[in-house]
Amino acid sequence: MAGRRRSADGERGSFAVELAVLAPVLIAFVVMIIDGGRLTWAKSRLQGAARDAARAVTINHNSGQGAYNSASQAMTDALSNGGVNCGAPTLTLVPDPRTDAIGNGETVTATVTCNVAFVMFGTRTITRSQQSVVDQYRQVTTGPGTIP
Repeated sequence: MAGRRRSADGERGSFAVELAVLAPVLIAFVVMIIDGGRLTWAKSRLQGAARDAARAVTINHNSGQGAYNSASQAMTDALSNGGVNCGAPTLTLVPDPRTDAIGNGETVTATVTCNVAFVMFGTRTITRSQQSVVDQYRQVTTGPGTIP
């Protein structure tokens, strides 16, 4: 029986110990990669929501609250269609059509902020902004006032 090897009893079960030590590290690494992807996805979707909100104000023929409501609806639609689970999204428009007159050729900045929950990163507040220019030849002033 010279060709026969004996198993080393001292190494029996060592794979189970190695797996028990490495498995949590590997799982944490995979979860971190998934959360990183979700963070990037959420930032991208918020940028799109800000773009849609800014564009909704600049092409809207309503004034004041109607223009703001259009932008808010565009933001909400973009976030819900984008698959982002956004806690309490907020929209800030500068200039705000509810209080300021926005004339042809002016730039409107829409800022969208929301809280997104992640497994490893916890809850993060993400903010994205986008600008849009009011069409020069629109012939309509958005907002409560009129521009001379």
